[in-house]
Order: sequence, then C-alpha cells, then structure tokens
Amino acid sequence: MLGLGLGGLGLAAAARAQGFDPSGLFASGEIGWVEPMIPGVTLFQDAAGTIPVTAAGQPVGLSKFTAGGQIGFVQATAANRPIYQLDAQGRGCLAHNGLNQWMAAAAIAWGSDEATICAGVRKLSDAAQGVVFETGTNSGGGGAESGVFALLAPRTAADFGVNFKGSQISAATSAGQAAPKTVVVTGIGKISADIIRLRINGVPDAQSAADQGLGSYGTYPLYAGARAGTGVYLNGARYPSVGLNRLLTEAELAQLEAWVNARTGAF
Repeated sequence: MLGLGLGGLGLAAAARAQGFDPSGLFASGEIGWVEPMIPGVTLFQDAAGTIPVTAAGQPVGLSKFTAGGQIGFVQATAANRPIYQLDAQGRGCLAHNGLNQWMAAAAIAWGSDEATICAGVRKLSDAAQGVVFETGTNSGGGGAESGVFALLAPRTAADFGVNFKGSQISAATSAGQAAPKTVVVTGIGKISADIIRLRINGVPDAQSAADQGLGSYGTYPLYAGARAGTGVYLNGARYPSVGLNRLLTEAELAQLEAWVNARTGAF
C-alpha cells in the first residue's frame, strides 16, 4: 500500500493549500523545479512528451515542471522508467522499484548558496540507501564535486536525510522512521551560514551547523530516484515536489508543505 489517509491535521493542511500555487515562489526569477505530476497534463509515457499518461500502471518518460526554468524529469530508456500509480487514497505518485528506475533533469544553474527542497516520499525498505533527488554524481563524503545536495530515503537506516555540500559535506537525518513510511520531507540548506534543517510532516526534526565550506550550489543535472542513474536506487515512490534556490519565509514554508501534503496524505 502506497499511502496514508487524511486525518484532522491532513484536512487542516489541505485547507491551507487551497489557492496556493508553488509557481508563485518563483516570481522573482528563482531557479529550481515544481513537479505536480498531473496525468494527461504534465505526465507522459514517452520522453518526447507525445503520449500522455492516462491511467495507473503506465510508465513515465517525462514528468514536466511548471516552474523553475527546466523542462522536467526525463527517462529515454523504456526499461528504466518509473510507473505511475495510485495509492490507497487515490493519490498519484511515481513508483520506483529500487532496481533500475530513475529520471533526470538537464543541468540546473543553481546560482545560489541557498536551497529548499520539499517532497512527498514513500520508502518501502531500509536495507539500502535510496536517492530521492540528487545533484551531481555523488553528494556523499566520497564525492569529489562541490556545490551539491541530496534528499535520501533512507540515508543510513530507518531514517530520511539530506546532504548539503559547498566545499565540505554536512548532513542531517531524521531517526526513527522505519519503512514502510510515507512523509512530506523538507530539506533546507545555506552554505555561507552553515544551515541544514530537516523537517518531517511540517515539523522541524533535525538540523546541523557543521561547516559546509565555501561556494554556491553548482550547475549539475538533477537526478530523481538514483545516484547519477547508476545506483543507490529509490525503493518506494515519489509524490509531487518543489525545489528552489532560496530560503522560504515561515508562511511560504507552511503553504508549500501543505500543498505537497494535500497530494501525499502523510499528515
């Protein structure tokens, strides 16, 4: 089963999400993405965007963005495409099998040392690290690239986590999150201020002030569901997501998390 139902908090969050369009967060030319996952509108079975997704069980070769400057997540190889599914509450998501399914957006010129990432995520196993989103080829301690970040499910074991890296890596994890688990997870990073914050279901959960070094988040492809398309595959599902190259106000953050939760049903 891929989802959780709406409780009282979920109804309140859905009410807050009414009338909110995350594309408005990009009104000043911000860079990033809004991935709403709308069948027949932004989801297509082929990478060229000519065959709309119209039903559960169909592969997704293109998941279009509606803001941020890029076309969307693409997968040109049919065997590696995630599958559009409906969870138990009828919410749409892209299911990743943990073996070979992933997508990528063309290189994004982030141009800032700030990042906010918010996504609905379902993980089905804690047996191995899984990439939800990652820039570059390896945001972990063994990666040589600077200016990268990642959202991971899990990061180490029964958790969700984020990596943010200027010239040095820093991370935060939310413990006690054993699979199977569906959450709205938000990662917030700022290199120059050594800020890393991790929020789970609209509540602050973990943070780090470890040194991220210097620089800004760089120009790299954005991967969804795998590390550079070669491993660390997500075993679970991705719900709608938003990422942008600035920090949000508390009011903006609450609206964004409510919007994502209305499409995820995590809280």
